[in-house]
Amino acid sequence: NIIKEKSENANIKEAYSENIHYFIVMLIIFVIFSLDILFAKRFFSADIAGQYAVLSMLGKMIFLATLAISKAMFPLVCENNGCEKKSKSLFKKSFLIVSFLCVLVILGFALIPKFIIWILYGNQYLLITPYLAYSGLAFSFLSLGNLTLIYGLSTNRLKKSYLLFVFVIITLGLLFLFHQNILEYVLAFMVSNLILFVGSLFIVLRKR
Repeated sequence: NIIKEKSENANIKEAYSENIHYFIVMLIIFVIFSLDILFAKRFFSADIAGQYAVLSMLGKMIFLATLAISKAMFPLVCENNGCEKKSKSLFKKSFLIVSFLCVLVILGFALIPKFIIWILYGNQYLLITPYLAYSGLAFSFLSLGNLTLIYGLSTNRLKKSYLLFVFVIITLGLLFLFHQNILEYVLAFMVSNLILFVGSLFIVLRKR
């Protein structure tokens, strides 16, 4: 029956316009996700940049571990977009799960940082022990910001997604201003991701 059917044109202009918003949001998250290591190579010596790369990779574990939750939430919220109550409930559940996982890892980073670094990278990177919890916080805020923005996409609340590039500019500005040492640099990155998270909450959850 399918072979015998004649082809028909389908209107997919709306799908393209929605994909643009998704592409912009994913691009912004990916750029911010990568900026800290890229600029660490510019601001620090090879030794310190290597230490920061390990610190960043450990923090990135939080983002990568929670990414699946936001991906699973997206189609479910899209499906229930007609029912605001169900959509909000799905977002709240996802938010709580991501928050719980972030807190769990940050506690590990704060309580047993030496063991985590030693088991994964060896003794030569133990100097970054005092900064591990800050890196965990930085990528926790990025994870929560990513989850919030994906919720905004799935509920069609991000009609002006290009405005989100301001968060990339803020991140760049803070990293350029504060890079005297690893602590200052990781704190600047943490603050920029906190601004992204709070800003995404304001943009997505404000009344239409």
